[in-house]
Amino acid sequence: MVGFGKQIRRAKRDSWDAAYLDYDRLKAIIKDAENTLLMDENEQLLEAEDAPLTSTPTTYQNLSKSDRLKWLKGSFFRELTLEVEKISLFTLQQQGKLADEVGAIRFESTHLFQNSNSALLRNAAIKNHKLYRHLAVGTEFLHLLRFICLNSIGTRKILKKYNKTMERKNETHSYVIEENHLQQLSLSRSIIAIQNSLQLEFNQFYFDLLQAPTIDNEVAIQIVRLKNIIDCAQSIQRYAEIMQQPFMNFLSQSSMIGTTVNFGGMDRASN
Repeated sequence: MVGFGKQIRRAKRDSWDAAYLDYDRLKAIIKDAENTLLMDENEQLLEAEDAPLTSTPTTYQNLSKSDRLKWLKGSFFRELTLEVEKISLFTLQQQGKLADEVGAIRFESTHLFQNSNSALLRNAAIKNHKLYRHLAVGTEFLHLLRFICLNSIGTRKILKKYNKTMERKNETHSYVIEENHLQQLSLSRSIIAIQNSLQLEFNQFYFDLLQAPTIDNEVAIQIVRLKNIIDCAQSIQRYAEIMQQPFMNFLSQSSMIGTTVNFGGMDRASN
């Protein structure tokens, strides 16, 4: 079975590489803590064997943690907090870019919004067609939701690994805060607003298509693709609370079929 650290590396979007959860680093800290626990246990067992028979037996629960173990615990949560902060801020940054792009398309007569510098969106803008621009925004939107899903799964897994190593099940409430913070990003108002804008535009495109005297097959295909993107986004959000399932279950490749756009590896990650 492929380790989750390798799964993250394989599923990363290259241009966002530094923004992902550093799963391997956190796992290495847990491994050091696990080794320290084993060393402490072995030392206590040796001391118990050498002690007089009248001495009080040393139990695992009464083993004192070394200064190194305490440092590793603190180091793990400092690193985890920084990772969650990094992921959250990056997500908010990308949400802002998408919101600007959606606003620039929907409110062309105003100067409230700035077009994004995304290469994908610039390429779509060359076509000078609102439908293609919304397809580009929708694709970036899926990348963002996928990013949130992957990091939420990674956070859950690394906390589970920590709990298993430290055997501190009575303190899990202090870890859920970080995990829920990531999960809530996929249900934030900004995310919902972007999705609603895409839905409104799809409704208008579909209505215009039905009202046209003749059906433009190319436009019809692109409208179907936009609908698939919206459906994928809705599925991700619908299952945001059960992220333990592989995030690719919620992404349909049908929205990618027949395009010439570079999807940054999204189309290959489910293989």
